Amino acid sequence: MAGITLGLLTLAANHAAATTYHAYIIDTPATFAATHGTGVSSGTYVGYAVDGGGTSNAFSWTGAPAALTATNLNTTGSYSAAYGISNGQNVGFIDVSGAPHAAILTASAATDLNPTGATTSLAYTTNGSTQVGVADSILTAWTGTAANAVPVTEPAAFNAETFEFNTAITAQLAPPAIDSTGAIVATGTSTSYLHAFLWSSPTATPTDLNPGGTFFSTSIVRGVDGGRQVGEAYFDPAHPALGTNEQNHPVLWSGSASSVQVLPLTSDFTGASPNSISGSQIVGTGYTATSEHAILWDNLSTDGPIDLQPAGYYSSQALSIDADGVIIGVVQLAADSTSTQAVIWVPDSIPEPATLGMMGLGVVGLLARKRR
Repeated sequence: MAGITLGLLTLAANHAAATTYHAYIIDTPATFAATHGTGVSSGTYVGYAVDGGGTSNAFSWTGAPAALTATNLNTTGSYSAAYGISNGQNVGFIDVSGAPHAAILTASAATDLNPTGATTSLAYTTNGSTQVGVADSILTAWTGTAANAVPVTEPAAFNAETFEFNTAITAQLAPPAIDSTGAIVATGTSTSYLHAFLWSSPTATPTDLNPGGTFFSTSIVRGVDGGRQVGEAYFDPAHPALGTNEQNHPVLWSGSASSVQVLPLTSDFTGASPNSISGSQIVGTGYTATSEHAILWDNLSTDGPIDLQPAGYYSSQALSIDADGVIIGVVQLAADSTSTQAVIWVPDSIPEPATLGMMGLGVVGLLARKRR
């Protein structure tokens, strides 16, 4: 069963109408020390649990938010993780002879997507028919089997430097994403630069989304949906990698570098990293003077983001949002805590399950949000 964290979420007074978001902390499965939520789609949540020795197992959760049923998706090898879900399809990786292999995950079996000749691979995202990830240093797309693996078209060199989509770097900064139309976004790395890229399909010529100029020499993209892309751009050209919070400018694109818009922030945040977009809603991580807070931009408005931080927690991140406005992410209890717990935020547009009324539990959080 999923535990519930009760508390008042921060009110955003500059938003016109109030709605309720319920924050549910997902219980850590027995024998594990931490959980991490990564993806959500139509009432199913995915991520992974980590034991005390650092070994992860892929998990999915289904059912009423207050009473989720956990399913261990680790069906082969000693470790695994689920990174994405769409239309009932879970993707991530499995352990094959000590090496991570990209995989489609179910409760009964896993489909190994590792291409012939690749040493390692990871599948980060899916739209239910196409899976996208990395095989060695190559951005790769699959359509259900290892034999169907195709390399995503590489971008042209920038300032004579070639971009690659290295496993370690993409995992640290921004894994690729795909939407229902098959559009793909990913962050390319070179010796000196990070650039956000967009593909209409795996074989299409990529569009460099980096805004350029003095202010934005580097950019990162993390989400795509319906012709829009979200990520961040960096002010200081001398620091192409992640640096101080002041460098994080949350941005929204509409398919080209020239379309870039800087998303507004409230005075509570010194910077932010958008992680996912669905329709007119964007979720991500906002940086305060002391910690990270899960945040939501609603209706692509000119208002700053809504703070989703559950009361009583030190930090939080909102990592993915689905078409219903349901959000998944992680929370951390204390600054010195090494463990995290998966968390979901459910809007009041989704009817409360009857079990909540039977259990006599109140509303978890109230925040302000513009109506669509």
